[in-house]
Parts: sequence; C-alpha cells; structure tokens
Amino acid sequence: MTLPLAGTFCTTSIYAFLAAAPFIFVDLLHRSIGEVGLYCMVVIGGITVGAALARMLADKMSLRNAAMTGSLFCLLGASVLLVFELMHLLTVLTILTPMVLYSIGMGLMSPNAVTGLMNAAPQAIGSASSLYGFAQMSFGALVTLIVAIWHDGSALPVAVVLVTASAAGQLALHRV
Repeated sequence: MTLPLAGTFCTTSIYAFLAAAPFIFVDLLHRSIGEVGLYCMVVIGGITVGAALARMLADKMSLRNAAMTGSLFCLLGASVLLVFELMHLLTVLTILTPMVLYSIGMGLMSPNAVTGLMNAAPQAIGSASSLYGFAQMSFGALVTLIVAIWHDGSALPVAVVLVTASAAGQLALHRV
C-alpha cells in the first residue's frame, strides 16, 4: 500500500501549484495573464516526459525503484523551488525549471503507483482504484486549501507544500 500512498502525495500536490500559478506569475512576477496558461502547459508537459520515462524503465527497474526515482525528482524539483523562493531569485525560468522536474517525477511516479495498487489487490481492482482516486482528489483539495489559506503573496506556501508532500511520498516508499 505504500506505492499508492506515495503516488497520492507526489501526484496531486501539483494542484497547489496550479491554483497559485496565476498569483505567482501575474502578481509576483508581473507577467500577463495570457502567459499563465502557457507556463502551466509547460509544467504539465513534464508529466508526458515522465510517463515516457516510466514506459522506458518498466522492464529495467522494479515498480518500487521507478516510483522512488519519480518521488526523488519531485522532491528535488520542490526543494529547488523552495531554495529559489528563499533566496528571492524567482523568475519564470526559476519557477518552470523545478516545476518541470517535479512534473517529470509525477509522470514517472503515477503509472508505477497505479500498477502497484492493481498488483496489491487484483480481486478488488474497481474498489481499489476508486479509493485511490478518492484519496488523490482529497489530498489535492487539501493542499490547494492550505495554499489558499496561507497565501501571502509569495511562492513560499506552494514550495513548502510541494516539499512536504514529496518528502511524505519518499517516507511512504521507505516504509517496509
């Protein structure tokens, strides 16, 4: 059950970023509202890259190791974003680069988490996948709510939430 838990933490925490992205890019970086969609598209494009990596690594690594790699990408991307925020070095590039790294990790993590879930409960695939979807959406809503309540005009709430969520994903994967 650790793969789906880690998948929940790492994949749907992106909602916190997507919800805050307009405020970060428009209010903080003074970019046009029209650019926000393009920036989010670039970030989400990383998921496709991660999914392609997951496919390439499917025969070469275990589900757990592939998920761990994806989780590490998420943790690295979130940590780099946090460092840039704390050092007051936020630009479009210093936000997009770590967020693309994060989303590549999501793309690598997600199929492995779902496969791990299906392998763990093949007799209850429908119920297991419904529960996993519920957990993901609930966690996504929770992190989005946290960022909305904590909104302070900076990227700090997003960065902290992403670091915390990806660290929780790593902890879940290390739990035996």
